[in-house]
Amino acid sequence: MIKGIVLLSCYVLTAGLFCFSHQLANDTPPYSSMGNLALIALPFLAILTLTIVLFLSAILREKQIRPLPAILVMLVLGVHVTIGVYWQVQSLEGYRDTLLERYNDYGGFAESNHAYIEAITSGFENQMNSQYFNVNTWLVYVSFTILLSLALSLFRLKTKTYVSP
Repeated sequence: MIKGIVLLSCYVLTAGLFCFSHQLANDTPPYSSMGNLALIALPFLAILTLTIVLFLSAILREKQIRPLPAILVMLVLGVHVTIGVYWQVQSLEGYRDTLLERYNDYGGFAESNHAYIEAITSGFENQMNSQYFNVNTWLVYVSFTILLSLALSLFRLKTKTYVSP
């Protein structure tokens, strides 16, 4: 019961971090280059991810999940992660078009604006927070942590059966 509460609390905290980081995005010109405050959340997100994977794999071990259903769930989660990442890449292209339109309306030359938009939408600029931290990426994150937990549980199950048959 305690593990479940810790797990749920960690997922709620990650959702809060994703929402907070999403709010830090700036998509209105002129674009600020004062740094990305969402990077402060990354160490906390890493700690929460490790906690989630360890607690969820412990819960799955206690439930004695069978290998075949676990592998099937892992395949479905892998497909979800792949589709989610693909959708996010497509979303980034649309986001770049939106930023370019706004910046062209703000003033300037379209050729130089295109290079500028490419520059600010690459890496960890604060304009990218809405692309890195949103509902889709959080759901991909949840699927990925479950996938890792299942893999860890199956690995431990496999090593346990070989160590003590």
